[in-house]
Amino acid sequence: MIGKKGEEGMGTLVAIILVAVTAIILFSFSGELFAKGKSASDIEACRLSVIAQSKTKIAGRTSVSLKCPRREIVFFNNKVEINGKKSSGYDFKHLSRDIVNMVLAEELRLCWYRMGEGKEEVFGEDLILDFNIVCSICSDIKFDKEVVESGRGVATFSDLIPYLKSKKLSDSKTQGISLWDYFTKIEGFAQFENYAVVLSLEKGFVNPVDLIKQGLKAEEIETMVPEFFESSFSPEKSYSVYYEGLKSSSLAQITGVESVYATGILENRKVAEKCKNNIAN
Repeated sequence: MIGKKGEEGMGTLVAIILVAVTAIILFSFSGELFAKGKSASDIEACRLSVIAQSKTKIAGRTSVSLKCPRREIVFFNNKVEINGKKSSGYDFKHLSRDIVNMVLAEELRLCWYRMGEGKEEVFGEDLILDFNIVCSICSDIKFDKEVVESGRGVATFSDLIPYLKSKKLSDSKTQGISLWDYFTKIEGFAQFENYAVVLSLEKGFVNPVDLIKQGLKAEEIETMVPEFFESSFSPEKSYSVYYEGLKSSSLAQITGVESVYATGILENRKVAEKCKNNIAN
């Protein structure tokens, strides 16, 4: 049995180890961050904090906080503002469906990347709840009132999913795969398949063991899309690009996987409901 002083000493030792590990991770990435611009370095700083949090967990808990501020995206009739400044990356005269989809696709890509692409054990675990959902908001999306007043607000912007399926990544590590596959698969492992198991288990739709044995057909995975992505976007509403982590001891017993992650874009209120207001930032 460890006495009070022993417990205090153990706690101090653990704290020192955590600080040391975090410092090593920070140092290993410091040169990379320095070489990037502010916008890019903000993304990398978030990714770094995700990795640090993942690597310094003890019994599901960590003292490392995420450094992942939300990006504020505003659509105007002839420009896109990111964090209050006109983005030089999007040059157009009239806002269109293709422009909206291009911006949303990039925000989804950045969100998935900065949060660890589903590979890092981010977010703390609840030792009591079996199903614990935690989210991080990557981007808040809205349309300026001029878009609504100009008449474009009458219609909605649509076809995001077909756009994601048609666009290929150019990064050397992921070259050739579509943005859609990038979000829904990790090195050939279907992320939505895991989520289908979790949601089925949680809602009691099907026997999850049978589901795992049979696997999911493409059309069955497609039925999961409304759980994560809006099909159209109204300028009169606000949306959030989010990263969701679901941790389940039942899932671990059945699949050996303790956590599953996904990114998506939904109306603000739906994100709040989906994440049960358990939002990390």
